Amino acid sequence: MLLERVCPLTEEPGLTDPSPGPWDSSSQKHEELVHKLCDLTLHGRLYLAPVSEPTAVIHIGPGTAVWTRALAKSHPQSLILSPSTLSLPPNPLTPKPTLIHIRSLAPALAAPSLRALYASALAHLAPGGFLEQLECSVHLRNADGTLSAEPALALWSRRAIAFGGLTGRTWEVAENMAGLVREAGFEGVAERRFRWGVGGEGEVGRGNLLRWEEGVEDWVLDEYEKCFPESRKQLLSWLADVRAALRSRDCQVYQEVRVVYARKP
Repeated sequence: MLLERVCPLTEEPGLTDPSPGPWDSSSQKHEELVHKLCDLTLHGRLYLAPVSEPTAVIHIGPGTAVWTRALAKSHPQSLILSPSTLSLPPNPLTPKPTLIHIRSLAPALAAPSLRALYASALAHLAPGGFLEQLECSVHLRNADGTLSAEPALALWSRRAIAFGGLTGRTWEVAENMAGLVREAGFEGVAERRFRWGVGGEGEVGRGNLLRWEEGVEDWVLDEYEKCFPESRKQLLSWLADVRAALRSRDCQVYQEVRVVYARKP
């Protein structure tokens, strides 16, 4: 029988919940779609770190606990510690986790806060325990790995990078997490890379296109309206161009998905 326990929390600057506010049915549907894409990508595995039977697990990420429910089903003996923010304070009443699992943080954190998160994870893991993180790159790439030159999609990458410069909150967690995890003091840092097509005939490509169709405005519209000089109407027009480009058979792009896992000495 699964025992879920919420860790007592303390606030730390920059380590707030990446998705504040209530989660409605559309948000849950979106998270379940992301979970399905991850399931297809990892061939049914919930994590890649070599932890056969985790005794205690912390999962950090936005949403409605789809991943933790799946873990409860596959590992009913595991104690799941579910913080509601990204801080990981000490708690003498709970065991040290043997696995800390993180997914879909971008663009929630600035690089200093990512460093603080990884340092905190290292401090709270049991010796020999593993940290694992899965993130999807913000960039849309051609088959040869170059960034798409399609105007609306090229502007998508430029604005994502500019947003990080203006706010300190990076979209490029996928690209940076391996180096930051190694810098934090973890050992045996491993990185696996996968491709999520956008559109096309495969199940992943169709699912990822649906993710963009239904989610793109929620991802960026409110934040970009605060950061960039364009009006909301202009941003909506651009996002319509992004969706149209992704639907086009002439535009075959993918996103890189990276999984990083590493061991506490």
